[in-house]
Amino acid sequence: MNTKMKQCHSCGAFMSIRSKKCFKCGSVDLGSDHNVITCPTCGFELELEGNHAECAFCGETISINDHYVVHSKYRGDFFESYH
Repeated sequence: MNTKMKQCHSCGAFMSIRSKKCFKCGSVDLGSDHNVITCPTCGFELELEGNHAECAFCGETISINDHYVVHSKYRGDFFESYH
């Protein structure tokens, strides 16, 4: 991947790192990464909606419980600390 590119958190399309709006889906990147986590299954970046997210790439559902990312297939196993 080109280091001058970033990935849209809504649809996964690649765009210029300076872009604020995705050309494919129109999603606006607010520039805040506090709601962004990485899918423990495939590594795709996800945006949290409340305390859960669904991966647009592999379909995995991830939830945040007690400041940890919990993989839905292995409920109770902690994969990544979330601060």
